[in-house]
Amino acid sequence: MDSVRIKEKMGFFMLYWIILDFNRSMKIKSGAQGSRSPIHKEQLKPVLVFMGVGTIYILSLSFLGVLIATPLCLIVFFWYFDLRKWVWILPLAAGITALIYICFEKLMMVPLPKGFLEM
Repeated sequence: MDSVRIKEKMGFFMLYWIILDFNRSMKIKSGAQGSRSPIHKEQLKPVLVFMGVGTIYILSLSFLGVLIATPLCLIVFFWYFDLRKWVWILPLAAGITALIYICFEKLMMVPLPKGFLEM
């Protein structure tokens, strides 16, 4: 089993565990089991967006590669969490991607997925 499949299975396991924990916490009534109150749906939306985009990012790494998937994912996160100025979004996305690439590929010599750029 290659490392990409292992990462995908780990990601799905983590997502499954989070969903189970969420279901459990939604069933807890206020005061029924301690002082925990149920999570409101408006509080859950940013978490689900973060998890959804993160899952799509992990799944897209194998065919898009880090150099394309990372800035796209960061742009979506920045846009959703109200950083809407392209003057900030593009340099931040490019800079964070470059920092990740330099740290992993060049300094630590850890190969990152290149996706279709590898062909």
